[in-house]
Amino acid sequence: MGSLGPQGPRLVRAPYTVLLLPLGTSRQDPGAQSFFLWLQRMQALERQQDALWQGLELLQRGQDWFQARLREAQQQQLRLGALGEEAAGQLHSEGRDSDQSTGAGVAPPIPVPRDGLGVC
Repeated sequence: MGSLGPQGPRLVRAPYTVLLLPLGTSRQDPGAQSFFLWLQRMQALERQQDALWQGLELLQRGQDWFQARLREAQQQQLRLGALGEEAAGQLHSEGRDSDQSTGAGVAPPIPVPRDGLGVC
């Protein structure tokens, strides 16, 4: 079973042991047949459990990978946001400086196409 770690339950594989006891000398013995069928079912369940544990481990690794990519994207977004704020602040201060020095403060008009084809 799993124990609790910092990120939730930690996956732990528990080994298992199969013990075979001779029930009789005849293969036709009902006790031997039922034991054999029970043993087969137990082995199938153990294989299924192993496959499920492997699947959980794979999902955990996938979740860890996606969380790392998400953290990287968030850090990049924060860095770009900080750069954008810094650039906007510089543009704002440069615009204020040019307004004071030239007295203009108005951007030149943008040409608008007259014929709809992009030709002014």
